[in-house]
Amino acid sequence: MQVSYHYQETTLGEALVDLEQRFDLNFTYSPSRLPMDYHLNATANKMPVQEAMDHLFAASPIRHAFIGDQIVLRSDPGRLSQIQTKAIQPRQKTPLYQEPRPTPPAITAIPTQGPKQISGGDQWLSNKLEEEDLERIAIAMENHQREMAMEEYDATHRLAQISLLPYFGTNTHRSNEVTNNVSVNVFWGTSKAVDGFEIGGVANSVVEDMRGFQMAGAVNQVGGNVTGTQLAGLINHTGGKVEGAQVAGAGNIVLDSMTGAQVAGLFNISRHHLHGNQTAGAFNWAKGDVGHQVSSFYNRARYVEKRQVGLVNVCDTTGKAPYGLLNFVKYGYNRVEVGATENMYVNLGAKFGVRKLYNIVHLGLRWDVVEQTTVDNLTSEAVYTSWSFGYGFGVAPRLGKKVLLNVEAVAMHVNEMDSWTSKLNLLGQFRTTFDYQLDGRISFYAGPVLNMMWSQLYDASTNTYGSRIPINPLWNEQQGATNFQGWIGFSAGIRM
Repeated sequence: MQVSYHYQETTLGEALVDLEQRFDLNFTYSPSRLPMDYHLNATANKMPVQEAMDHLFAASPIRHAFIGDQIVLRSDPGRLSQIQTKAIQPRQKTPLYQEPRPTPPAITAIPTQGPKQISGGDQWLSNKLEEEDLERIAIAMENHQREMAMEEYDATHRLAQISLLPYFGTNTHRSNEVTNNVSVNVFWGTSKAVDGFEIGGVANSVVEDMRGFQMAGAVNQVGGNVTGTQLAGLINHTGGKVEGAQVAGAGNIVLDSMTGAQVAGLFNISRHHLHGNQTAGAFNWAKGDVGHQVSSFYNRARYVEKRQVGLVNVCDTTGKAPYGLLNFVKYGYNRVEVGATENMYVNLGAKFGVRKLYNIVHLGLRWDVVEQTTVDNLTSEAVYTSWSFGYGFGVAPRLGKKVLLNVEAVAMHVNEMDSWTSKLNLLGQFRTTFDYQLDGRISFYAGPVLNMMWSQLYDASTNTYGSRIPINPLWNEQQGATNFQGWIGFSAGIRM
């Protein structure tokens, strides 16, 4: 704490009262043993307390000492005897003659009184406070503070309590003021804090901290910090930090950081860092960093130390590649590409994740000119459009400063010469392309593609099964109504 004051001809008594009121300082002294009318002249601007007191009493007949949170004051007999009243300035009549200076009156002795009782039981026995006296005062003050602390502890701590509802139990109206070692709430109960064990049929409510084990049929709610384990049928909610574990049938919520594990049937939420794991049936959400996140649907965090596993994973950065259908890493490998292959003339693709493992969403387009014979034996040409959409995975190890090797596997459903093909018409691709960075995020890629197509399309005019897309396939096999064709193709384009 820093102290500021400005005293100009201010009496000692006034200064002490001012300091006590403005800065909550605690002075210990005997008014009958100090010159309370002594005038102080000192100024301090945002000084530490000890330095400010040294400065205030430096030129005064007052000695001081810091004992605990008390400032003990006593008089300095050597300086006290030198205190004199100020001389009265004469009125000068002429340059040569002055009125005689009056003789200053003798300093009257400070009235003495009998020994005065002070806090702790000691007495002032003389004008001096020697080291032994200061030690006795310090011991008395410590004993007094210890007694007060024990009284406060006894008044606010209970070995055990039992309640039916909040404030309807053994702690009655003081339930939110009492810390319990064992708390049993038949339906719902309230405590200031728990240091041990708490069980509630429906809910437990703790105003401050919980240390130990807490279990509720529905809800555990703690306003402060948790050190230990919370087990709830529905929700665990903590307003502070958690060190330990939270297990809930529905969800866990921590408004501060957590070290440990969250396990829930539906969701886990941490509003800050979580040094540990989150496992949930539906989703995990951490505003800060996290270790592992595992859920069936959605995971969200800032930095993931290890791995996210879920249908959709979102993070800023990650230590290991996330496993999911869609992985969005803000500072990861995120690219959009436009290219061509021999079977799909225009291809659009999006890649997102990290170079160790990324997802691919693919869209392809082609058009075919087909000759048709009418009933009049006339021949005409018609243009038919085919389109495909697909999904895949890829990795992109670095071969050089500007060169990547993209190895990808993609599966596409091809709607062949129709808006939608309901039969099996699946094109699988295994791509190996070299990516060369041109400028900034723009790069050129090209490489071979292994194509494999399974189709149940039937051409009545030729009485054959299979797709029209493959050209000069290397493999062509028929298994029942399913035709398989395989060939080597290419892929090239631009990524950005």
